[in-house]
Amino acid sequence: MPAMGFEMTSMAYAPERKTNTMRRLHQTNDSKRSMFNRVAYDFTFDLYIATRKIDDSFRIIEQIVPYFTPEFNIKIEDMRDYGIETNIPFVLNSTDFDIVADGGFDDRRTVLWTLGFTAKAYLYNDTVNTTLINHAIIDIYNIENHEFFEGYRAKVDPLDADETEPHDIIETVVGYEKNTYNMIAEDGSDITTDLEIS
Repeated sequence: MPAMGFEMTSMAYAPERKTNTMRRLHQTNDSKRSMFNRVAYDFTFDLYIATRKIDDSFRIIEQIVPYFTPEFNIKIEDMRDYGIETNIPFVLNSTDFDIVADGGFDDRRTVLWTLGFTAKAYLYNDTVNTTLINHAIIDIYNIENHEFFEGYRAKVDPLDADETEPHDIIETVVGYEKNTYNMIAEDGSDITTDLEIS
């Protein structure tokens, strides 16, 4: 002694810090790699400080407690590949101490402090590969009488080009209705799709 230790006691979802769940976060060096938005959680943990003398415990406490009013922000780089830096608030919830002096004269007393904290942090989803859109089809209809007005087609040439590779976007405007479209799947196979207007 003196000795310090900590343990996490609980974690709970923090709905008051919820943001758009469908927002995607992209890697800074690879736009195809992405994940859905992070989820806010509160992590509660206790810090234990044990000393033989009260004076020693006060010397430790005075180096911790004054920084919390009642929270202390720590800036961390929690997702380096995504360029995310976050200020994580650590909230001091409680302070308590106890003097254990039970036993005979041969037993030495222990001064035990317990500091309760809450870290307002985040959990992250799995990283996935995002498929790029390389073919777009837009048809403009009058829904009431199913009258076709105009169609718009756009595709990337070549279809397997990355956004950083040289490519062209071929755009076409058509004035006739077309219900069957030939497309290329992600694995390179041909797909014929029939679209019906109801």
